[in-house]
Amino acid sequence: GLGAVAFVQDPGRIAADTKLDLSINPWAFLGRALHLWEPDGFFGQLQNQAYGYLFPMGPFFALGGALAIPAWVTQRLWWSLLLCVAFLGATRLARLLGVRSPWACIVAGLAFALAPRMVTELSVLSVEVLPFALAPWVLIPLVSVQRFGGSLRRAAAWSGVAVLCAGGVNAVATAAILPLAAWWIVVAFRGRPRWTLLGWWALAIGLATAWWAVPLLLLGRYSPPFLDWIESSSVTTLITSPDTVLRGTSQWVAYVSDGAGPVWPGGWILVTNALLVLTCGVLAAIGVAGIALRSTPWRVFLLGGVLLGWVLVSLGHVGDWSGLGAEQLRALLDASLAPLRNTHKFDVVLRLPIAMGVGFAAAAVLGSPRAWLRRAGAALLALLLAGTAWPALAGTLTRDRSFESVPEYWSDAAAWLRDASPSGRALVVPGASFGIYAWGRTQDEPLQAIDEVPWAVRDAVPLSSAGNIRWLDAVESRLETGQGSPGLADALARDGVRWIVVRNDINRRRTDAPRAVLVRQALVRSGGFTPVTSFG
Repeated sequence: GLGAVAFVQDPGRIAADTKLDLSINPWAFLGRALHLWEPDGFFGQLQNQAYGYLFPMGPFFALGGALAIPAWVTQRLWWSLLLCVAFLGATRLARLLGVRSPWACIVAGLAFALAPRMVTELSVLSVEVLPFALAPWVLIPLVSVQRFGGSLRRAAAWSGVAVLCAGGVNAVATAAILPLAAWWIVVAFRGRPRWTLLGWWALAIGLATAWWAVPLLLLGRYSPPFLDWIESSSVTTLITSPDTVLRGTSQWVAYVSDGAGPVWPGGWILVTNALLVLTCGVLAAIGVAGIALRSTPWRVFLLGGVLLGWVLVSLGHVGDWSGLGAEQLRALLDASLAPLRNTHKFDVVLRLPIAMGVGFAAAAVLGSPRAWLRRAGAALLALLLAGTAWPALAGTLTRDRSFESVPEYWSDAAAWLRDASPSGRALVVPGASFGIYAWGRTQDEPLQAIDEVPWAVRDAVPLSSAGNIRWLDAVESRLETGQGSPGLADALARDGVRWIVVRNDINRRRTDAPRAVLVRQALVRSGGFTPVTSFG
């Protein structure tokens, strides 16, 4: 069932999910990820979060490549794994927390696995929903040891293993799965066992995250101020009003649409379709009502999780429902709290308790002695679950965000560059924020994944120095008008650029890139450039 949901998304096509390298050349990517410095891209760059792919996502895709599994199939198997892990974890956790009906546990599992955040990000940024999917498994050992007894140290260790499997690509997304577990230890244990378990658990978390925390600290020490160049808190907190936080539609990118349509199709449908907006809200309200039932055990834990998550996701929101100190918090999110700027990553803190509440509500309805109430309740829950998951069920998650394969002429160009001058850097023009081509969307640039040749391009945020970015902007400004500059060739040569790769297949409508004919005209008028070959 859940696996089928993954495979109905553009079958046969590779989605622009996370990193192009994982689908095209995973082994080379993992080899580069072992080093903080990568000399080929962007005139040399510090690799942002590449170390986080070393486990578990990178090896999964590398294994698929080693077994000669088509890249799009490996990608769908990965999505299936995330959905199943989230479902099984939430189902097991619901049972441990006291949901007695097996069918109600399944409802809770589906409410979590098909939550708006999963539907929004599964096919576009799956590495960020990996921690979300593993959140129940962080709790399960801790809940089990409270209910059935056993070794506190072993329970803490297994919880740490779940955190280890959450990876380290996005530190905040991984950290977001910890507050609920800490809250459970505080609520469910008393006296010495509480402090003993907290100590062992903190040690387990430290050991589970050390493999990526150390590289992250090194990256932070030497990296350019990346957080200053991306979205500000005024963007990320604009839509985190109480209603969107409750519905689970607080991911701001879901609200973005460019000239050719939504950037993230699944999330866009959830936030613009009035019926689906209502569906997400009603299901979340049922979850809160389920928590409030007198028959629900651990109400303090579940309600506390909802309130804690609500506060965390709403941090810095300024609007009709602004909290105390919202303006000051927003300012901090652009300063010392910048890593936490995307507060939507804490959605899991309230989403998991709400899913448990849906399970308790389902148990109450399905356990009713009235047959008509059981049938009506089951039908309503089925409709609500189908509604929240509709973009996935309809196969629209990768609409306009996939490609069948990278055209052979890109491989030919990369091979030619490698043979002609292994040390000569190629500048790809015209620049564009993302790799969006006439033949599909790769997000990352093809040269990055195809071969190890030195290259550069002006994309959304090059991971290089501010001076280098300004230099790339200056070059692009000479090219996009078609006028060129007499000193352009010498300037490029001084910076190690030996080749200009003019890409004629860029999708101008979606990237706002200048016409390739203007670029060629600028090169001719500048002088010092000689056409040498073409591909495709």
